[in-house]
Amino acid sequence: TEGRAAEQAHPFPTPSGSSIAAHPHDASFEESGSIAEVASEPRLILRLSVIELVKLGSISGRGMALAAVGVGLASELGMFEQIPVDAWIEASAQNGVDLGLSLLPSVLMGAAALLLFQVLSVIWTILRFYDFTLERSGDDLRLRCGLWTRNAATVPRRRIQLLSVRESIFHRLYRRVSVSIETAGGKKGDQTHDSISEKWIVPLIPLADLTRVLNELRPGLSLTGIAWIGPAPRATGRVLRKAVLAGLVLGMA
Repeated sequence: TEGRAAEQAHPFPTPSGSSIAAHPHDASFEESGSIAEVASEPRLILRLSVIELVKLGSISGRGMALAAVGVGLASELGMFEQIPVDAWIEASAQNGVDLGLSLLPSVLMGAAALLLFQVLSVIWTILRFYDFTLERSGDDLRLRCGLWTRNAATVPRRRIQLLSVRESIFHRLYRRVSVSIETAGGKKGDQTHDSISEKWIVPLIPLADLTRVLNELRPGLSLTGIAWIGPAPRATGRVLRKAVLAGLVLGMA
């Protein structure tokens, strides 16, 4: 009985000279609990500031899309036909006023409208992606964003099948890129899943941080040392000729 009791409880000295008894498995329980706690703690990958969201809004081109919709709507309503362009030209010729100066107010109004659409694009981006945070918890990627409506999504890394890196001419002005993914078994009918967890997995990131983020999304992935294959030398000419031919056919129709 004494040997069994000694096996189950070991006295440990304390600074005061007394001793306490502890179960031999207590330390392992505490150690495993601390390991599980550390393993489940999310690690921050990316957080977008408001300044980055302003850049994203100007890059997205949503303002130009709104301007195109406005121009199409005005054309359908016949608003352009009501603009007395011929009268302006005739009045400018009779009064000896430069045509460019007479059209200057219209040009300024158009530029102000484009600027307004761009500002609306930035506001929409801030509302949509405010406090965008991307974290990794174990093998899962967790992201959340939104000001009025908070959106959240979780993507297991093992389901990522395709990573796309986008760098348009506007991205290059800010030295930024965007990263989107495609996952296996995604629900196409889930609009939040499509727009948040796939299309906007990384809406905007500095080009210098691209390798680090790609390794978080797909460990071991690197863009360095890849032999990029460009289009054929005459491919651009063929595409342009087809586009011009299609435009001529549509114009004659």
